[in-house]
Amino acid sequence: MTSKTDNLNLRVAHFTEAPMGGVLAHLQELIAEQIKDPAISQIVVFGPDVNDAGLSKLAHPKLVIKSYPYVGRSMRSMIRFLFVASALIQRFEPDIVHIHSTFAGLLVRPVAFLRKRRPTVVYCPHGWAFLRDSKANRLYAWLEAALSRLCDGVVCVSSSERDAAVSAGIAVSKCTVILNGIADETTPPANSALGLRRPMKILFVGRFDRQKGFDVFLGVMSELGNLAQGFAVGDFVTDVTTALEVPENVELLGWRTRSQVEESLATADLLLMPSRWEGSPMIAIEAMRAGLPIFSSSVGGLPELVEDGATGRLLRSLRPLDIANAIRATSTEELRSFAQNAHRRFRTHYTAKSMAERTKQLYLDLLGAHGSFSQEAVAAARSNAEDQKRILQCSIDSADGRP
Repeated sequence: MTSKTDNLNLRVAHFTEAPMGGVLAHLQELIAEQIKDPAISQIVVFGPDVNDAGLSKLAHPKLVIKSYPYVGRSMRSMIRFLFVASALIQRFEPDIVHIHSTFAGLLVRPVAFLRKRRPTVVYCPHGWAFLRDSKANRLYAWLEAALSRLCDGVVCVSSSERDAAVSAGIAVSKCTVILNGIADETTPPANSALGLRRPMKILFVGRFDRQKGFDVFLGVMSELGNLAQGFAVGDFVTDVTTALEVPENVELLGWRTRSQVEESLATADLLLMPSRWEGSPMIAIEAMRAGLPIFSSSVGGLPELVEDGATGRLLRSLRPLDIANAIRATSTEELRSFAQNAHRRFRTHYTAKSMAERTKQLYLDLLGAHGSFSQEAVAAARSNAEDQKRILQCSIDSADGRP
């Protein structure tokens, strides 16, 4: 059946400067669903080149991937990001500019919103910067409140993220909670040997930085000794590597593809997430899909993801000894129950299809409020899709200075 929105031919531009990690996983899932949506005719995604490999797997005539060389958050890198992003908006003329992560939000919102013929601007922080344990939190909160006036809508990936936004002075009317989601693929049932292996396999996935509590993970593994084997997927991004001592029972795996991470999830006994601040991390949803218990801190959106005593444990303390004792005190039967409940919770709340449908509905609501689409525009399709693709590619080449 044809939907009345199918002939909108929306053009959507995604912007991020976040390398790898949860934002990339979010984009992979959202764009995969948007490619299948007949209401969306063209998609361009712009971000650091380290994300290209993950995004290129989505290859489709609707999608153009544009990137810049990622060398960290240097002034030169940010200036390049800003100028190329501005040129893409000018030439692509998107209906929706969807911005992901803090620094992209800081740079892209002004250039997108203040254009004479501006697009509808949507911003998702994927975890507020002002919730970090930083002395600059007041400045971050002020900036986010001020910049919220330069977008039409703010996507919060959890209710706690929306509440934090309102506390910082962002209008609640601009905030929409859209839970993260991933593809509801066929997954193996919870491992029948869960919790029986010794040493227990404990997995950490994410940046080896203070935010994610990598130091806490190492401390827990040190406390557990030969009772557990730790596997850490990721690497250092912002923090110094020399201050941490890696115990002998921890193997550092580096960054892995999503399929490799899925393999790690399938062979682990539990996922440990001792984050100091968080949004709604995609890895927790991937663990639930795999039927893996989660032991996590009680910050950000984690209490909304992890049901304490049902799908895992919410840790009230980040002292390594306390966490190690909580792991020791959990029986094999409890781990198996957590695994079964986790998979059921994923199927109920966290699918990519549901996330994409809510995102499109937000687009349509904001387009209507912005006056971007009249009834005549809704009823009329744009030019032939192949012509649009050719024009888009030429425009993007021009933005990069290529003939």
